[in-house]
Amino acid sequence: MSDKSEKRAARVKPLELKEILFSRNDIDTSTLYSISNLSETGLGVRRKPADYWPIKDYIDGELILEDSKIPVTIRVMRITASEAGCAIIKGSSQLKRILHLKYHTEMNAHGLKKVDETLLRQQPDGKPHWHFDGSGGELYFIEKDNEIVRYRLTCDGISAEGSKGHPLRITRLVDDEIVSVPLDERISKVILKFLNNIDNLDPGYLHRFFEIFEPSNQKE
Repeated sequence: MSDKSEKRAARVKPLELKEILFSRNDIDTSTLYSISNLSETGLGVRRKPADYWPIKDYIDGELILEDSKIPVTIRVMRITASEAGCAIIKGSSQLKRILHLKYHTEMNAHGLKKVDETLLRQQPDGKPHWHFDGSGGELYFIEKDNEIVRYRLTCDGISAEGSKGHPLRITRLVDDEIVSVPLDERISKVILKFLNNIDNLDPGYLHRFFEIFEPSNQKE
């Protein structure tokens, strides 16, 4: 296990984990366990109280992600009545490649950190909030009276910015060129998936952003 001071690996939320399962080699491999959370270095396995998950023991098995089966060795680090929290000892490099292929938007969103509000320059039109990862992904917005006054967002080569009373503007990188694009269902899905996986984003602001980035709410 890594030292507590190390940065915790970004985890995929349960909503995106419904198709991911784990099987153990030491018992009937037809027994499949669902996953409560998953990162490059660890996972939470949903278990029944009667299941045997010995603390500190190593368990060989497979993570099943749609059409991919990844052999892994895990070590049980903590136990509750419903979950076994495990570190991934072997198989993490292959898992990392597949996670970033299938869940890159979610993983990138989890990598954002909320900047201490006291460190941000105050703005005349409201209170600033900034989540960023230092490598291009970010969400910056100004809030006043629980309303989003203005905002900018960057994820997966997509940039979006707008302000209250003004139309949303979206650009994306296409063949090394930045071009303006409409908010269609595909773009909306990527942006909302990104927003929904940002840690420490207030649910009230998240709801407002879902309204902003809903294509049917856009004015002609």
